[in-house]
Order: sequence, then structure tokens, then C-alpha cells
Amino acid sequence: MLLKSIEVVATLTLIILLGCFLKHRNIITDKSSKLLASLAVFVAIPSMIFISIIDGYDKKSFIEIAPTILIPMANMIFLYFIALLISKLLRIPKKRIGIFISVITFSNVVLMGFPVASAVLGNESLKYGSIYFLGNTLVFWTLGIWLIKKDAKYINGENSVSEISNAQKIKEFLKNIFNPTIISFLIAIIFIFVNIKPPSFIYNSIKHISNLGTPLAMLYLGSIIYETSKMKFKYTYDIIILVAARFILAPLSMIIMLSFFNLKPLFNESFLLFSGMAAMNQLSVLAGLYSADKEYAAASVVSTLVLYPISLFLYSFFLTFL
Repeated sequence: MLLKSIEVVATLTLIILLGCFLKHRNIITDKSSKLLASLAVFVAIPSMIFISIIDGYDKKSFIEIAPTILIPMANMIFLYFIALLISKLLRIPKKRIGIFISVITFSNVVLMGFPVASAVLGNESLKYGSIYFLGNTLVFWTLGIWLIKKDAKYINGENSVSEISNAQKIKEFLKNIFNPTIISFLIAIIFIFVNIKPPSFIYNSIKHISNLGTPLAMLYLGSIIYETSKMKFKYTYDIIILVAARFILAPLSMIIMLSFFNLKPLFNESFLLFSGMAAMNQLSVLAGLYSADKEYAAASVVSTLVLYPISLFLYSFFLTFL
């Protein structure tokens, strides 16, 4: 098991290093780097989810597994209170507490989670990952947004978010809730509930596209790591703490949460892997949108991305002796 885990991590690391090299040679440009991310998020990963749901569930098994969405949601609520306590103990500035808590609480499930889970645990793990993804999405776009807005109010005053119209807020919320991965998930659920299979040529096409998810995401990660090496972020002690909490505290709390349930080993491994992912890359984007501390958000998110390969190796090592 350990040898297999090392081989998987080594494979992913080589693809990441290739992304670094291609970025260094300007073969991957800023424009093509965004294209890699877009292809992964809007095409390949939704295809991965569709195939995993179609192959992994029938109506009965999905109904049985659906309530487990409460596990990641409960874990995120627990992490929120722990991160809030840490922020108070460290005396994190009020204008950064929301970002600090969000980095610790929410995982980058789509761009990092699904491709890595597919490579490390196999495609069957994605059917469990999709449940985690739903919980992560629902909590982030409620609690997470509230935290970011709260930061913005401390920076710019009570009316800091008034420039964003209600219509724009609703549009942004719906856009992110009903993203391609959610839509893919819902379409797949419709298929299994009406008990039909897509035509073989459509199924095979989607399956071929789904195989692009992992290499696209790892190449993108490599390009981000290279680009980050040239940036000059102002790193503070609290960023070090939140990175450690993201990779240690979040999975540890999930282990505690899972200990109360008698679930399949692959289910536990999947939830554990997803809980310890890098921070959500949307954080820095939304921090800019709501006029929060976007530089702090970017430094925090990028730090977790850069250090994630090390976390992945430790995760694989841990699973071997679990």
C-alpha cells in the first residue's frame, strides 16, 4: 500500500513539476493557465462526477448514502468554532478573521479534490467525494460568504458591500451554487432515479473527457506554484498557523467525526482526503469582489496550494498505517 501511494504521489508530483517547467518556458502562459483551470473545472471534472455517479449508485444506494452529507457539514461547523477560538487566541485582526476561518474550514474540492482523489483512491471514491462537495458548497456559500462580508465591513465600514446590488448578489450566489459540477451531479442523479443509462457513445465520450481531469489540474497547480515563487507576499505568523490548521486540524476533526459512524473504508478515506485539501481558490476572488483583504486571502490560499504536495504524501503515508 505504501509503495503504491508513493508511486501515485510521485506521478502527480512529476506532472506538477512539468507544469512548473512549462510555465518557466512560457509554454503555459497566463492565458493558457486560465484555460487549463477552465477546462478542468467546466469540462473534465463535471465529467468525472457524472461518470462516478452513474457507475457508483442506483436509486436505493443513493438514498441510503445521501444523509451522510451532514458529516462534512457538521465538520465544517465544528472547524468554524475551533478556527474562531484560534483567531481570538492569536489576536488576529478583525478585518482578517473571516478569511482566516474560511481557509481553515473550507476545502478546494473541485479543482484539487476530485482529480487527486481519482488518482490516489480510484474513481469509485468520487461518488463519496460528490457528497462531500455538496456539503462544502452549501456551507461555503452561506457561512463562508457571511465571513468574507464581515471582514469587508471591518475594513470599509458597515456600508462596504452596498455597492454590490441585490440582483448582483443573487446572480453571484446562483452562479456559484449551480456550477457545472453541481449541474453534472444533478443530471446524473436524474438518470439513476429514472433508471436509464446514457447511450454508449455519449457515455464513452464523457468518460474519455473525465480522464483529463487529473493531468489538467496538476499542470495548472504546477504553473501556479511557479508563478507564486516570483511573487512577494508578506507572510505573517498567522498564515503559518492557518496552513498548519488546514492540513492537520481539518483532517483530524474529520477523523473524530467519522469515528462515530460505521462506514466503508473507502468512504472514510475519501472524506479524510477531501477534508485535508488546499483552501478554496474562490476565497481570493470573493475577497476582491466584496472589498475584503484580497492580498491576505491570496497569500493564504496560495500557501496551501504550494504546500499541498507535502500534505498529500503525508496523507498517503498515514493511510498505509491507518
